Amino acid sequence: MTLAVDLAALHRLQNPRAVVVDTRQWAQHVGIVAKDSDAAVGFTTRHVIRRDFPRNSCDRKTALKNAHSRFKTDRHVYVGVEDSRILAEGSEWEFLYVETAAEMAGWLLGDDTCDDRTLRARLRKLF
Repeated sequence: MTLAVDLAALHRLQNPRAVVVDTRQWAQHVGIVAKDSDAAVGFTTRHVIRRDFPRNSCDRKTALKNAHSRFKTDRHVYVGVEDSRILAEGSEWEFLYVETAAEMAGWLLGDDTCDDRTLRARLRKLF
């Protein structure tokens, strides 16, 4: 299986690194797709997450298409959020909402309202 996770979905998980490590036990390839590839690189660096998909500046749909061509596995599953569902439609990727995937795999959801940028903004207001 090839698993693609949208960066927005990773932000909703309590421990994204643990999720990716867990996923690697049953998926041959795990990649992260994002609207902003620099944000994805920063996130994966901060959380020490290895990415199988190459870093590039293409959009998410192109990244999924490239990964599907590159990784020949029996299934291609894309875990995302509401606005990413349309990317899987008409493609050869199965789509799962992050909440559904979390429930199926036993992953814990976190507070998606408090990512690193939000926390820094809140701290700036306080000080």
